[in-house]
Amino acid sequence: MAIVKIKKPQRPNILFGIVLNNLESNLYNAIANKRLANEILKESLNINNRRLIQIVEVVSSNDEVLDLLVIYDLLVSENEEMKLLSSLKVEEFNFNIFNFNRKEKVDIENMVEGFNIYR
Repeated sequence: MAIVKIKKPQRPNILFGIVLNNLESNLYNAIANKRLANEILKESLNINNRRLIQIVEVVSSNDEVLDLLVIYDLLVSENEEMKLLSSLKVEEFNFNIFNFNRKEKVDIENMVEGFNIYR
């Protein structure tokens, strides 16, 4: 007889958000296959390919529509990612939001390590 462990679904916590620049935003919206678009974003911003991310459309204080990349603390498989994203909604923006100068290399996983140290 085998022992079966039932794994409770974990509720991911938001670590921080990053405002996408126009090029990244336009590229993301132009790609119909969102799985591929996420792969490209993760590769370009050095995000672990298993890290849960979400793109949220927001309106800034000067009425500009922006795409916000939300970084979660959870590492998941592709199938788990699609299931979680369908049920996740960002309603409260009580987390850090960064707007980087893209002339320098952005290393998200390095930032995630820093956030995990102080938690």
